[in-house]
Amino acid sequence: MTHHRTTTTVKLSYPLTVGGAEVKQVVLHRPTPGELRGLMLTHVLQMEFNTMMRLIPRVSEPSLDEGTICGLNVIDFIKIATALVLLFAPDDEREALRRDNYAQIPGTDHASQ
Repeated sequence: MTHHRTTTTVKLSYPLTVGGAEVKQVVLHRPTPGELRGLMLTHVLQMEFNTMMRLIPRVSEPSLDEGTICGLNVIDFIKIATALVLLFAPDDEREALRRDNYAQIPGTDHASQ
């Protein structure tokens, strides 16, 4: 059975280099239960740093390894972590969150134009 994979794109404020290529944005997909293996959901939803360090490589394209994540500007780390947490909301509720709250975070594909 094929499932629609929900994704979101985060535009980085400070581009980085991954595999010799400049990266200006990161695409995140909604984690599957298998990608959450070994993680506490409460830690994911609280954006606990060590949990994010384990989850982001599993759901990011390009895949960001621990060293790359540690080298992110804190602004970009927070944008990625926030976007990832919002992927846990049902699609129709995410739309409301985007309009009401998340739209105020610049540099995401949900920011107000």
